[in-house]
Amino acid sequence: MHFPVGSLPVFILLVAVAAGCSSESQQELGHTSPCPGPESGQSVLSRETMLRRLAADRAPEFAAKLRLSEIADDSRWVLPGVSALDAPRRFTLKFPADAQAPVRRRIALDRGHFRFAKRVLADLRLRTDEWQSLGTKLLTIERDDEGPFIELEVDLSESAQQHTDAQLVVMVYSAARHLALRYASPVVAIPSQPSWLAFSFGVLEPAWSQGPVRFRLRACEGRRCQCLHEEVVDPAVDSQRYWQERRVSLAPLTGRNVSFHFESEPVAPLEDGYTLAQWETPHLLVESREAPGGRHNLLLISLDTLRADHLGAYGYRRETSPFMSGELAERSTLFENVVAPATTTVPSHMTLFTSLPPSVHGVVSNLRERGLPDGVPTLAGVLRRGGYATGSINENGAINRRMGFGKGFDYYVEHMSARMIRPEGHVGRIFSSGRRFIKRHRGQRWFLFLHTYEVHYPYTAPEAYADLFPEGDDPSHPDNVRLGKGRKLFYPVLYDREIRYLDSELEKLLRDLDTAGDLDDTLVVITADHGEAFLEHSFVGHGSDVHQETVHIPLFVLGPGIEGGRRIRVPVGLGDLMPTLLEWLEIPAPDELMGRSFASLLGAGAEADYGAGNTIVSEAWHHMGEAADGKQEIIPPTLAVRRGRHKLIRYKTDGEPRYEFYDLLSDPAEERDLFDLQLPVVRGLKAVADGYEQDSSVIARRLGVPPLERDAPTTQDIDPDRLEALRALGYVE
Repeated sequence: MHFPVGSLPVFILLVAVAAGCSSESQQELGHTSPCPGPESGQSVLSRETMLRRLAADRAPEFAAKLRLSEIADDSRWVLPGVSALDAPRRFTLKFPADAQAPVRRRIALDRGHFRFAKRVLADLRLRTDEWQSLGTKLLTIERDDEGPFIELEVDLSESAQQHTDAQLVVMVYSAARHLALRYASPVVAIPSQPSWLAFSFGVLEPAWSQGPVRFRLRACEGRRCQCLHEEVVDPAVDSQRYWQERRVSLAPLTGRNVSFHFESEPVAPLEDGYTLAQWETPHLLVESREAPGGRHNLLLISLDTLRADHLGAYGYRRETSPFMSGELAERSTLFENVVAPATTTVPSHMTLFTSLPPSVHGVVSNLRERGLPDGVPTLAGVLRRGGYATGSINENGAINRRMGFGKGFDYYVEHMSARMIRPEGHVGRIFSSGRRFIKRHRGQRWFLFLHTYEVHYPYTAPEAYADLFPEGDDPSHPDNVRLGKGRKLFYPVLYDREIRYLDSELEKLLRDLDTAGDLDDTLVVITADHGEAFLEHSFVGHGSDVHQETVHIPLFVLGPGIEGGRRIRVPVGLGDLMPTLLEWLEIPAPDELMGRSFASLLGAGAEADYGAGNTIVSEAWHHMGEAADGKQEIIPPTLAVRRGRHKLIRYKTDGEPRYEFYDLLSDPAEERDLFDLQLPVVRGLKAVADGYEQDSSVIARRLGVPPLERDAPTTQDIDPDRLEALRALGYVE
């Protein structure tokens, strides 16, 4: 294997288009108008954020009108009002497990949203151990003294008998009268330098049965219009059941002031039909006058819950990772001592994207809906402003847009499952989506984040891996005796089999990308957010503990200029990765970042010079207690302070804090607590831990992050879908 080393939201106004594509240019199904792309070898494309540009001139509240639409798990910001059906409302219905007759339900609709609607489209999904589509129903809205409502009837008897906890999820769209849509933007001045308009369009799944849809883009000066692109999307074709991404050259419009007109209409409208045609908010790509410098593409892969010491490259006895520990390690610079900033998915990943500790960015709990404040810069946002196309492809659960993980990403794909307990296909779907993203953005700088829960509990590797490591099934084996009979689902052997499966899928991904030439100019970073405990220190899983089994994570870096086969021993933090990547890509880092770049270690930097005095803190926010008034309360985090070979753990209790201290060089398993010896180094680490909460609060206020609330949400306060995913992942009882 060879590893060579702004959105344009447009103000929507209903207009009559006087001129457009000529009759000679009308196209057959599947025919696509030419989409000129950037010439090879040109300068980096910068993404002009026309949302800010237009909103500042015309209507600042426009941004608030944007909404998300999802096609094939890929949610994107779309132009408001460019669908014949308005933004949907979601309803979740339960029903008796012994239901034999068709189930009838009255669904009350809010007056404001459905004020002028006469009919709605109800998209029905049954949620059990998997999603099952029950089709769509076009219903007439009825009204009484209580307001508008619909009567829904559906036969659920067979599924209900099999699943006592099945739920019916109904997405209700407000149907408009007209299927042909023509909308326009305000006037836009086309820049003098080479530029392109990048956009996407598609048909939402509930309307796939309604036949092909024609999409048309025009540029108009007054009543004189020029056709830029016209294409028919037929959802009967599998490849057209995704967002259709296109890019057209604006060279013929240079120096002119034009408005862009976005149009869609069914090719052959059905009687009483409907459409769910969508236009993603377009981007204006402008050739940058800046020298490309050392910029490369960036592929960042997070293997959730992967502890470093269960990989052969980090000394593990089982062959869980022949690819990662063999060929990948030989091609990479491997970091031996990488410290996770937190022991749960949400705070750790937010630190990865912001280079701020959890106590500063404030997104500390998987249960909370608290999101990242708008003013905090993210890795994706910085790269997007630098001209990168940015994409995130992850599995649903803890990471979602509402908590701020979508900030800076053009494309945000969440591969959904009903219960999060069917791992087959998850990592495969993630990596397949990643391949598609990279293929679509060849010729443009891109940043892609891939995330998978494949080795996260519950551990259920495919059947082909069931016979691996047979000693793990032996009741007399030390692993099994130590965990005990009641911990069978947490047996390390099940975890190790998941790692082996993930290793094989990662190998396939990187080999495919390398064969296609997609890694020739790409920096690849592979890491994890935290590890997993198996009773090494009385804990199972992760969240409450900050010993090495939960905070020691792997890190492989490979790509242009990266020396293969190197091993870096000095400790670095996951929060240091963002400034490191920006420095390596030659992109200025925001002043707000708190991490310390270790880009020098990727070259010929001296490890000893970098490691001197570098302090890394890990936080565990999973502890919960009861306040005096009976409400749940989030206790200040357990902290681990790492400096070189030394590590101090501070437990916050109702009384005086409790401490542990370890020398990781002589005691990597943390079996000998040396705190009572009061070694001189302890004093400095203890001072960092004791002042950490106050220091973090000061920095957070400076960045405009609101103080952390101490009351934790109850399960009744959490969105049901989010709660279900968190429960399946083991974060909620």
